[in-house]
Amino acid sequence: MKPKRKSALKGTNTLPVTIWLNVRDLASRWRISESSVHHNKAGTQMLKRYRFGGKLIRFLVEDVERAEKAIIAKTQTGDHKI
Repeated sequence: MKPKRKSALKGTNTLPVTIWLNVRDLASRWRISESSVHHNKAGTQMLKRYRFGGKLIRFLVEDVERAEKAIIAKTQTGDHKI
């Protein structure tokens, strides 16, 4: 009989933190098409892509949030070029 795995969250009241976004999640978050994400359009060119298994593309949430802040700062200063 296999021993039971210990939960990393046992005894804590915190939820696991998601550090990765996939293409679908990023497209939904930014309200753009998945194709735009795949083809480096709509500001996604500033994000580093992490590939897993050759095909799976993921983005760090931290990078996405940094890009969102940069986009907001540019639009507030009147520089609309992304």
